[in-house]
Amino acid sequence: MKFIKYIVIILIAYLVISLTAARILVANAENNINFFENYISNSNITGIAVEKITSDWKGLYPSIEIFLSRKNKDSSKIYFDNVKINLNIYKSVVLLRPVIKEIYLKNIYYETSVKEILVIFNRKKLNNNIVIENIKIKKSNFIIKYNKSSFDLNNVNILIKNNNLIIDANIDDNKKFACSIKNIKVKGSKLINFDYKIKINGKFNYNFENIFYKHKLIINNSDLFITTSGNFSNGYLVKNKFSILTDKKSNIILNNNVINNINSRLILDGNVNQNVKFEINELNFLSKNNNYYSFNDTSGSISSDNGNVSIFSKKLDINLENFHNDYDLPSTNNIYFSGLVKNLKMKFNLLNFYNEFYVSGDFIKSNISSDTGYIRNFSGYIEASNKSTFVKFYSKNVEIQYKSMLRDRKLYESIYGEVEFSNYSNLLLNIYDLSIVNNEIDINTSGIIDFSKDSIKVLSSINFIDMTKVTDYIPLSLMSEKSSSWFKKSFLSGYSRKAFIMIDGNLSNYPFYDNNNGLSYAVFPIKKLTVDYKKNWVPFENIDGFAYFNNRKAQFNSDEFNVLKTKAINTMLEIDDVKNIELILTGILKGPFNDLLKYSNTASLTSVANRKVINIKGNSETDFRIKIGINGTKNDYRSTIRLNNISFNMDENNSIAKINGKILFKNNLFFTDKNEYITASYNNKDIKFSLSTLKDNSFIIKGVQEIDISKNTPSNNYSDKILGSSLWNYKLIIPGFNSKSKKIKLSAVSNLYGTSIILPKPFYKNKDIKKNISINAFLENNKLYDINIIYNGIYAELSSLDKISGYINFSGKKLKLPNNRFNIIGKLDVINIDDWKALNKNGTPINYFDYINKIDLNIGQLISNNIILDNFSAKGYRSNKSFLFNKIEVNSDKVRIRSNGKIEFGNISSFKVNLSSENLEILLNYWKFTHSLRDSSIDSIFDISWQGGLFDFSLDKIYGEFNTTMTNGRLKKVGNRATRIFGLFNIDLLVKRLSLDFDDVTKNGFYYNTLSGDFRIEGGNIFTTNLLIKGPAAEMLAVGTTDIINETYDMQVVASPEFGEALPAIALLGGPITAAATFAAEKLAKAFGKDINDLIKIKYKVSGSWDKPILKVIEKNGSALENVEDLFK
Repeated sequence: MKFIKYIVIILIAYLVISLTAARILVANAENNINFFENYISNSNITGIAVEKITSDWKGLYPSIEIFLSRKNKDSSKIYFDNVKINLNIYKSVVLLRPVIKEIYLKNIYYETSVKEILVIFNRKKLNNNIVIENIKIKKSNFIIKYNKSSFDLNNVNILIKNNNLIIDANIDDNKKFACSIKNIKVKGSKLINFDYKIKINGKFNYNFENIFYKHKLIINNSDLFITTSGNFSNGYLVKNKFSILTDKKSNIILNNNVINNINSRLILDGNVNQNVKFEINELNFLSKNNNYYSFNDTSGSISSDNGNVSIFSKKLDINLENFHNDYDLPSTNNIYFSGLVKNLKMKFNLLNFYNEFYVSGDFIKSNISSDTGYIRNFSGYIEASNKSTFVKFYSKNVEIQYKSMLRDRKLYESIYGEVEFSNYSNLLLNIYDLSIVNNEIDINTSGIIDFSKDSIKVLSSINFIDMTKVTDYIPLSLMSEKSSSWFKKSFLSGYSRKAFIMIDGNLSNYPFYDNNNGLSYAVFPIKKLTVDYKKNWVPFENIDGFAYFNNRKAQFNSDEFNVLKTKAINTMLEIDDVKNIELILTGILKGPFNDLLKYSNTASLTSVANRKVINIKGNSETDFRIKIGINGTKNDYRSTIRLNNISFNMDENNSIAKINGKILFKNNLFFTDKNEYITASYNNKDIKFSLSTLKDNSFIIKGVQEIDISKNTPSNNYSDKILGSSLWNYKLIIPGFNSKSKKIKLSAVSNLYGTSIILPKPFYKNKDIKKNISINAFLENNKLYDINIIYNGIYAELSSLDKISGYINFSGKKLKLPNNRFNIIGKLDVINIDDWKALNKNGTPINYFDYINKIDLNIGQLISNNIILDNFSAKGYRSNKSFLFNKIEVNSDKVRIRSNGKIEFGNISSFKVNLSSENLEILLNYWKFTHSLRDSSIDSIFDISWQGGLFDFSLDKIYGEFNTTMTNGRLKKVGNRATRIFGLFNIDLLVKRLSLDFDDVTKNGFYYNTLSGDFRIEGGNIFTTNLLIKGPAAEMLAVGTTDIINETYDMQVVASPEFGEALPAIALLGGPITAAATFAAEKLAKAFGKDINDLIKIKYKVSGSWDKPILKVIEKNGSALENVEDLFK
């Protein structure tokens, strides 16, 4: 007990002494300013001086208050006005070390940086010899610098109590900061535990360089509310919650990645240096492209030790393509995902992603795209790892495009089934009841594809497929784009139901097994198939049949169907190699022949007018074989057309019937077999012909036919001039079906044996004589043109039968075709104008010169009205409204004629003619004129005109003048018509009337040395004032008019054997005769009687007709020439 007593006494004494000493120390603190300055200096706090110290040793907690001042206000980084320290002397005595109840600071100014704080924290160690229970800081200001940013914490209030830290401050005058840190535990110099809760709200504007391992962070004008709370214990984060909310707007840029209007709530657990678990309750923001992102209900973990990442998301809706475009992320090889994923589970390793990953989830209306294609609106379950992938489809309204396999994007109403991929390096693919349905296809597939065993076993049943879209579902590797395009264009309608496809064989040869190392087989029952297998051809419509596929080969056998009204029988489509397609289409078309023409018209193989097609009757049967080289090889069409009693009415006068025969088509050529012909009846006459095709695809029709030209001539004027029939070899060259030209070339040759041509020479021909003729022409729109004819040495060309332009060359040479009208050229033996005039049955005169452009003729004999002109030549040409003859000549031993003139169309014809003959008697005899002239030469010059054309010439229309000189002739008798015009010199009558006797000088006719005169002719009257005849017997002068139309005289004659040289002088007296002024000339009458030198001088008048002239002697005496001027009255 005593021991305890002594102990208690000692303790009490210790307490009294210690407490007394502590209060003494406090009381003496005012005298120890140097001690405190040294302490501040040793703490590396400069620029602060201790002004004074006050103390209060009384009370429960004695206190010391230190008043400070700044040595240099501009250079001080830290200062404060005073520090008040309350001591807990009782605890100090008990704990045997100083215990500070509270340190109170006010108006602190502290300027530093984060880097300096960290340096101080690492350098300083907590002083375990002093216990500080509370620290209070009021209304202070801290300036903390980080990189180029400066944070101004003002109105800072800090309370440190019982291992708890509470901070309340304003940051940069626009943010409020509140922080509560509790249960702080420190071991050595390390924080081993604390609970924290931090709130910051306000407007943020900061630019941080080299933050988070050299990253750049910019916060612009952002209204944020940031809260974080949690526990840190022994290096682990425990339920650390972090939240950033945007009040109005925010803009955060991390390395050029923009995050706008962020709102987030997340929880972190784990060791930040080893394994961190995270839970994202909410994270949403807008990108620079205004794309909205939301990540909610997501959790996971990240291991910094081994790089393993695990993620679970209850619901994730994201567009990775937008995210990749919005943010600077590593390349995804252009593989993007967008859509909704539920219950997403992901495991992967950051260091070895492709060799260690797992992902699973329910994908709902999601899109996956890449450079090779995409799938849109996919729904299903996917479970994938680095070892295998399992996909379960339960998708509706899915759109798929796979560029390397499928030709076009497709929309599917539904896709159900399962697909599993395993052993990626040597793929094994299992397909379980995979059903794909849209309005084009309904297919169900199951099977196994094993690359390790090089095998494929797949069975597909097709409930429905639209044949117009079938090639869209054939992989690109199995059919070329060109082939697919042909099928797509050609299949216009049709479908198949209950079809199936079976493939069982090695994979390396799939799907074509040429070496019996597998089986690829399919059957398609096809209904209502319409195939337009070649553009513009008549399609095959509503065909039913079966399509078979066996390895490379495909075959379609159709039921009987109709093409127009024609039956298609045994039609079959074959393909030897579906990857290198050549279509072989065979069958028989049996029906109306005009169906075949309609078919070929539609295909532009022919262009027969519809009205003609309708008129074609009869049937045909066509065996056809068509090869269409979709693979680029040449197309080939072959057919055999059997004609069966085809008939056609061409027009009212022409028809062809009973057409029978066989036409072949091969290598784009139509032809008949050698020695085989097409037979027919043309206008009830049997014909036959052959058919061939030229290299330019023109058709040649050749045949031999007996033709009656008179029944085929276009003009009735000559139908009775060409009689009988002859054999003709004819050839027609008809433009090909695809030729732009429509003209048919026609050629025909014949010897005309059996045909009579009753036309004038040189065209005349007797039916029993052979004369070769060839005709060549072109026919277009039922009109002939460019017609050339060679006959009897004559070459003729016509531009057409509608436009009369061409030429006839009697010399047989080809010439240039004139642009209009006709050229008549060449040499010929005889032309009888009278014979050609006789051809004009209707009697209406034809003005041939309306149709003549040029004449250059040399004729051996030109005959008209028994007038024969030997060696006749004429040259002329058309000029404006007239035809000019610049040369008309006759050169023979009987007569010479030189002439030129012109024909004015619709007006007059005018000619100048010089006619001369050495023996007029021979000429008139040659022309078969009855006359009484003997010998006599003649030389006459005519200048005459008449109204109308050349063939309008007549004596009553002629007007003009002429002169005639005849020499050394004899007028034997004037009683014949040819010499009646000389009746005014009728010596016989004159003798009788005057009872004169001249028999000794006139019994052998009346001789004359010269007979000459000048004449005018008009209206059929010839007028002269100087018709003078000189002969050995007499001289005579005639003045007056002769009417050559009515054949009458009205003249006066002076005759005398003693006129001598006085008679011409009298003629010179001239003088008008009024009646003669209006007459025209037809012929110059020159007649001389007997030698009348012995006659008496006589003056007489001749009147009356040529048959019965009346001679009235006016005067008979020696002064007969007296008052001769009366003759001219």
